[in-house]
Amino acid sequence: CPARKGGQRKQSRAYHRMESEPGLHKLLSNESGIKGALDPLLQWAEKQVPRADHGNTPLFLLATAGVRKLESEDAEWLLDKAWAVLERSPFMCKRSWVKVISGTEEAYYGWVSLNYNFGRLGQTTKQLTLGALDLGGSSLQVTFESEEVQDKDYQVNLSVGSTEHHLYALSHAGFGLNDAFDKSVALVLKRSDGVVEGKRQELEHPCLHKGFRAKYRCLHCRSNPAVMPNPAAQKMYPDNGQPELTLVGKPDWESCNALASAIINNASMFSPSISSLQSVGCDSEHPCALGRHQPEPEGKFYALSGFFVVYKFFGLRSDASFSELLEHGKAFCEKPWQIALDGVVPQPLVEHYCFRAPYVVSLLQDGLHLKEEQITVGSGDITWTLGAALLEAGAFSPSPASRYQGFPASRGTLSWDAVIISVLVLIMMALFLFTLKYFLHCFPFGGWKSQSPLGPSRYSPSYFARLRLGKLETGVWNGKSLQNFVAISEPQDC
Repeated sequence: CPARKGGQRKQSRAYHRMESEPGLHKLLSNESGIKGALDPLLQWAEKQVPRADHGNTPLFLLATAGVRKLESEDAEWLLDKAWAVLERSPFMCKRSWVKVISGTEEAYYGWVSLNYNFGRLGQTTKQLTLGALDLGGSSLQVTFESEEVQDKDYQVNLSVGSTEHHLYALSHAGFGLNDAFDKSVALVLKRSDGVVEGKRQELEHPCLHKGFRAKYRCLHCRSNPAVMPNPAAQKMYPDNGQPELTLVGKPDWESCNALASAIINNASMFSPSISSLQSVGCDSEHPCALGRHQPEPEGKFYALSGFFVVYKFFGLRSDASFSELLEHGKAFCEKPWQIALDGVVPQPLVEHYCFRAPYVVSLLQDGLHLKEEQITVGSGDITWTLGAALLEAGAFSPSPASRYQGFPASRGTLSWDAVIISVLVLIMMALFLFTLKYFLHCFPFGGWKSQSPLGPSRYSPSYFARLRLGKLETGVWNGKSLQNFVAISEPQDC
């Protein structure tokens, strides 16, 4: 967040956040840009984590959907250049900790973070858990407990103490807020048969304000016959380029709603791989979510990240109805561009919110087959990076059955007998330390100040810092398993 004179802007979050832009995936071939994005975050982290702990604080860079969609050589180049910056930091970092994580990992981490925050994990009696919907700029992560996961690629089993959790975890690439808007531009272009007005390449969009006009590079307006059937138009938009258009606002609320719905109902148009999945029998096994088979979504779900951003933009409560969101979206869409821009706090992509309101509703209702009463929009403080920290700290581990999905090998789940023995040992140690402290307090030795014979504890309440290209966050948790931890992750760009 922009700093005020005399300190950072006060925020109503449980921990502080610092942002730098653009995201890592937008800095390809820009080595100085990578350094410029990382350095401020590292400098900020150095101030948050006590200096004495810098060398013992693990530093991770975890890239997500923005980097996942790049060519492997490009992704490796970015990670190598980022590592060159991180290895000079005072924190503990390894090249293997600078990596791209899978969509399933991102989804799983988000679920762990959500349920850890609500105290649903690690209880003696298994608690009902919450489903997690994590909406970013490029992708959507969906995770919830189910005994009916038929596809092993979407299955994760989590052991917490003596409790097993069987999860459905899937990342829907291309359904994040920014990618969805990009698809809307491609669909508008398709409906114009690939023809735009004159040499200026102007394209009128029904979800943009009257008076809006700006250059735009369209990723999905490439030579895809499903999107661009006109051969003449295909030549204008080659596979290896992102056509630059001039988007012009021509607001039409009904058309905007229909366009958002079309993104959900034409999932296979932009991804040939989804079309093959549908032919396997996804349509015959209800429900089919965004072109992929999904178990029946039961119970409560928390909509996080991008969902929170959209609801917050319109000033809505966490339990606001879909109709309220659409009403606010329509009212905003009807405002001339300059009035709309002047009426909100300065922020990126203000012009996208006219589209985002109907898109979020269509995504939840038609795409994921969820009911209004199942959904609560969660706090912006809950993100998947806490789940990543918990796993790296060894608090929870995927069971061995999930190792094939790329998760770290399980650090071991204690049997119930072992847990009891461990608790008894800890109690005896606590009694010993209490007795020692009492003895030293009553009978001090010549000015010697008592200290814990164990030294600094790995399990003491400590800092947990999260850096994101786009967001850097730090906070204090009293969980026994968190030590100083820094993670840099690709931003959601929303």
